[in-house]
Amino acid sequence: MSSSLPELEGLRVLIVEDEAPFRRFAGSYLAEHGLAVAQAGSGQEALELYETHRPEVVLLDLELPDLHGIEVLQRMTAARPSRVVVLTSHSDAATAVRALKAGASDYLTKPIHLDALLRAVEQVAAQKLELHQPEEGTRVVARPAPPERPTIQDELLWGEDPSWLRVLECLERVVGAEVAALVIQGESGTGKSSLARTYHAVGNRSAGPFVVVDCPSVPEALFEAELFGHPGSPGAVERAGGGTLLLEELGDLPASLQPALAKMVETRRYRRAGELEDLPLEASLVVTTSRPLATLVSEGRLRRDLSERLQELVIELPPLRSRGQDAVKLASRFAARVAQGAGRAAPELAECARERLVGYDFPGNVRELRQRVQRAVLFADGGPLTATALGLPTGEGEGGDLLQPVELERVLNAVEAIYVEQAQSRASSQREAARLLGIDRFALARRRTRIAREGGAESAVEILGEAPGWLIKLLRQRPRELPVDGLDLLELRRQLERQAIERALAATKGNRARAATLVGMSRTSLGRRLE
Repeated sequence: MSSSLPELEGLRVLIVEDEAPFRRFAGSYLAEHGLAVAQAGSGQEALELYETHRPEVVLLDLELPDLHGIEVLQRMTAARPSRVVVLTSHSDAATAVRALKAGASDYLTKPIHLDALLRAVEQVAAQKLELHQPEEGTRVVARPAPPERPTIQDELLWGEDPSWLRVLECLERVVGAEVAALVIQGESGTGKSSLARTYHAVGNRSAGPFVVVDCPSVPEALFEAELFGHPGSPGAVERAGGGTLLLEELGDLPASLQPALAKMVETRRYRRAGELEDLPLEASLVVTTSRPLATLVSEGRLRRDLSERLQELVIELPPLRSRGQDAVKLASRFAARVAQGAGRAAPELAECARERLVGYDFPGNVRELRQRVQRAVLFADGGPLTATALGLPTGEGEGGDLLQPVELERVLNAVEAIYVEQAQSRASSQREAARLLGIDRFALARRRTRIAREGGAESAVEILGEAPGWLIKLLRQRPRELPVDGLDLLELRRQLERQAIERALAATKGNRARAATLVGMSRTSLGRRLE
């Protein structure tokens, strides 16, 4: 798999993180995108690798077992220039500001999605290629001449279902046109960010920068400065000048900044924080949202005047489950790409896989399909990819899928992770997020720590995608999205756990020992849960 920016192929990256599971997961993800990754679990190890690996981008956790991240940052920047992205907690806004003053190029707040991690590397690397003046004896990286502008079809190649062709046709019509903003709406994993990048790549501003602001990951205290800038420091709006600014997940934009954004959309002018002079907006504006604008307004998460100004052009992406045979075509495309990267022949899809791909619900949409295919190809034995290899349900009467064992606790943790992410993206505070989940702030904090340790919401989607068919059918009975009024997370977990145990007992004709093995717990634990 190659990076979405060709000039990042082979870019040297150092990940400094004491949480080994996340460090390894992030390292593998970046390596899959063509980057040369080194990993350190402590500050001292990081300083040693900084000299031997000579990274061009450093991802630096501030909480390390031996040295504080600020000290590591200062020692790195004193040794030689580099681009450093600090990783902070939600409540650590002051430390993030301190890190930026100490020389960090950017920051990310935990829990961190791997896509956001890659985007951060892309952005700070682009800053280095464009802005960094090399000192004598340092390596100079030349930006290649921009390629000939691709067509939308060349850029996407995402199937032929009429619902998707209408998306491409709509995008073709608006490329090059001057619109106040382009809104891309769709479920998680449908390709909103990819479509935004395509809009930039094929438009009149393709030679300019592509700047992304991931609204859920920016602390509210820093949001105004991050978006609009402040005296002496350009914000994302200014950095995107001549190119495209992407605001991801509009529903997480703080209410205090929505009037300023509404004014910018209408007048194409904005102000830096603390200044009175209006500056021109010189970038195309693209906004993504996983929920309709009208829904965000009704939930009180979006001002009506801002919604009205954004209604000029809205492109809605259909979920993969409604795109007919596109799932099969995408699976073949992903399989060929992964196989090519692994230096092996592209496997064919078995007939059983083709049938199940069309009928499967795909809660994670295209992203989930890509993960399933990648895993199947890498572990394939050389034959066609079957439904089982792709982790797709094969039906209770086919091959005993109902008897396929599962680590039930791991799956239930993944369900919680999805709801926690949705609550945090919707709420304005941790107290409000806890209320939406029917738990207290301390219980939420414990879950956030566990979710970050287990790889975040993206890992949760992968875990749910690996669940056997009988459990997937049970999970489909739960609400797909966190209800507006919230839910009782603990009660939902208890209900799902009990239903899974009852299904396991039915499949094993009441044999508690076999049922316990089926759901990955001891017979004693199973008995207690049935009391």
